Amino acid sequence: MKKNLSSKERNWRWVIGFLLIIVGQNCGVSWLQGLLDLLGIVVLLEALFGRSFLKKD
Repeated sequence: MKKNLSSKERNWRWVIGFLLIIVGQNCGVSWLQGLLDLLGIVVLLEALFGRSFLKKD
């Protein structure tokens, strides 16, 4: 079952998602760049929809 996120959790997900994408874009290792970008996008989607996709609760 997907967990609904509180507004505080959503705000933190926005910050962490953008930081993951920024770090991923500045990383020199291509596979790590792709992984960080993908994680950042998933976290931003969680913040946008207010649901947790990565956790099983």
